Amino acid sequence: MENFTETGRQQTMTSQAAFDGLKLALISLVTMSVSSLSIPNFLSIVVWLIQTVCSIWFLANLMKKYKENGNQSNFGYGFMVCLFSSIITAVYAFASYQWIFPGLQAQAMEAFDSMMPMMDSLQTDVMAKLQDNFAQYYCISVFFKNVMIGLIASSIISASQRDRNTVNNSEEL
Repeated sequence: MENFTETGRQQTMTSQAAFDGLKLALISLVTMSVSSLSIPNFLSIVVWLIQTVCSIWFLANLMKKYKENGNQSNFGYGFMVCLFSSIITAVYAFASYQWIFPGLQAQAMEAFDSMMPMMDSLQTDVMAKLQDNFAQYYCISVFFKNVMIGLIASSIISASQRDRNTVNNSEEL
């Protein structure tokens, strides 16, 4: 019977993490859409910084709420939220370059082309091959970037939200 309870608790945690991952991804989706509106580079960096700070703050609140519901460790939950968010964001990144904002890929390729005179022939060949599958490569890079940021943020947030009484009680033993 205990095994069934653990399985049910795991399914509840996974479904809650998926829903919270969707909410976390919405922050990224909005900022990615705003950034695609041909705003200047400086403003684009500001939007990215705001998105990062808001995402980490939101993740910290989600992890705190999860911990307050009587759960022991919130690192796994935070990482699962970030994993689901990364999947959604990567799919949106692919769709935005492939179908939603097709001009984005042309803009990115123009930026690469402007760097071509500074590159040797091997780098130029690599860039030409990159252009053929840019949406796929961008999707993969967004996924791994978000997973790594989520891993680091989840571990830092989890460590900062650790119950201090547990550490003090174990030292007394």
